[in-house]
Amino acid sequence: MEEAKRGDLISVQIKDLEAARQMHKDVQQQEKDLNEKLIKVRKQARSARRDHEDAIEDGATEEEKNELENKLKMAQREEARIRRALVRLDEKRSMLRVSYYPEHKLSSDLPERSLKTFDDLKKLPTVSNHPVFQAVDHSVEPSRQVILKEFTLSHHEENSELLQFKTEVGILKRLAEYEGVVELISVFRHKHHTYIEMPRYAYGSLLDWKKERSPDVGLVSRAAYRLAHALERIHMAGVIHCDI
Repeated sequence: MEEAKRGDLISVQIKDLEAARQMHKDVQQQEKDLNEKLIKVRKQARSARRDHEDAIEDGATEEEKNELENKLKMAQREEARIRRALVRLDEKRSMLRVSYYPEHKLSSDLPERSLKTFDDLKKLPTVSNHPVFQAVDHSVEPSRQVILKEFTLSHHEENSELLQFKTEVGILKRLAEYEGVVELISVFRHKHHTYIEMPRYAYGSLLDWKKERSPDVGLVSRAAYRLAHALERIHMAGVIHCDI
């Protein structure tokens, strides 16, 4: 009797495994189809942008320019829609993978997201011990400029990088209500790395802002006051930062 029950359980597990693998194949096919559509839509967007720019240079009528601008916006909206669909497929594939590859349960509380869902990924020079990237996030509408901070995972759940990642995310969440603290958009995992996604502000770093704006003494004073005020609030919360 026990043997029969055990046999039935194994049979159910095998069927569940086969179903999960079939669903994984379906997701892969959907992703392939969406990527093919994405290539076509991006070509349409580039073509629409060129036509719109040519129309402006050639002195086209407002009606003609508006029509071309609408075509460009439609292509951009479709591109954003496809990218959001790809993000959802990434999440679905992650859930399926965990169901039949137990080793993927490492940090499985973090959503998995592919870096392919970002455009114009560029590594930035930084004094940080962790790589920092600038990118365009198309998972939302309208798309936004973001910064990604990367942490490396090992096979040990409590490795120092993961602990540092969790600590930094916890601090950012704790300080979220304070003006002057960078916003935490999302956290996610990709392969053997975890990422903190933050907005890229208009001028980037303070040094970039200084170079681009050439601020006068009054503007510098206001910026210094806001920075000092933010630091005061952060210190009151018990957080000391060494590389402002």
